[in-house]
Amino acid sequence: MTLIFKRVWLRLAWIVLATFMVIGCGASELETASLEVRVYDHREAISDFDELWLTISAVAIHPADQPRTSGWLELEPDLSKLDLTRYTEGEQAVILQTAVETGLYNAVRLTVDRATGSLKNGNQAEVEVKLDPVALDFWIRQNHPAIVGLDLVVLDLSDHPDQAYELQIRTGILIPDG
Repeated sequence: MTLIFKRVWLRLAWIVLATFMVIGCGASELETASLEVRVYDHREAISDFDELWLTISAVAIHPADQPRTSGWLELEPDLSKLDLTRYTEGEQAVILQTAVETGLYNAVRLTVDRATGSLKNGNQAEVEVKLDPVALDFWIRQNHPAIVGLDLVVLDLSDHPDQAYELQIRTGILIPDG
């Protein structure tokens, strides 16, 4: 009887230990840290505008361990409407501050539903939005906030038939904290 009791006790101890190991591993995967996303304008055709209002519906980041076609983490922006003409010459709009799961990410996607504004000549302008995801490797780590900057650019394509202005992402960068 004691040999059977010892085997049962040993198996029970292994089950308890394995359970704690699984719980411990799960807890470390659920750690979160700070992510901030900022936008600003690169100095192309933005100077043609008195104001250019963007309606932002989402920011998405992509975990590096997922295929690019899936796994995107969609985040709701804190600032969903902004006048891009105010964010030039070093000024930046913080559109998202949130906690996300720690880990390595490799892309950012910005969703702008509409871009419309007033030109300096008095005309109204609807700007075509063509924002592709930006490849950018960055870590989300405890005690090290990740600050991502998206440099938007308004291009004047009026010298092309049936085109006027277009909004694109020129580049994505990591901004040092502080």
